[in-house]
Amino acid sequence: MIKFLAGTFTLFMVSIICWADSGHAFGAISLLMRMPHGDKIAHFLLLGTLSFLINSSLSCRKLPINGHNILLGSLLIAVVISLEEFSQAFIPHRNFEILDIVCNYAGIFTFGKLALFYDSKKSSTISV
Repeated sequence: MIKFLAGTFTLFMVSIICWADSGHAFGAISLLMRMPHGDKIAHFLLLGTLSFLINSSLSCRKLPINGHNILLGSLLIAVVISLEEFSQAFIPHRNFEILDIVCNYAGIFTFGKLALFYDSKKSSTISV
């Protein structure tokens, strides 16, 4: 079920990016954009949710990098979303903002930690 949710949410995120790249905003996203800091909150929550779902679907698999264990899902999301954010500098209807990237990374990190917590609780429940 978590893999289905992760795939569905990924498609949802791709559709949001495509709509934004075309100069359109819709529904809740348009409402968030009008709120103070709504854009930053959206970045945090959307990328955080994606991080939680992708990391959970990968059973919180980690990669050892430079002496640290990095969540594979978080790393993949950070790389892809960084490329997408930097590409906005070249898209007429978009604008590049470093604070968007900061909010993306904060959501990825925070919800990645939630995925680890969820995974540890799930594992301890199963083994009891």
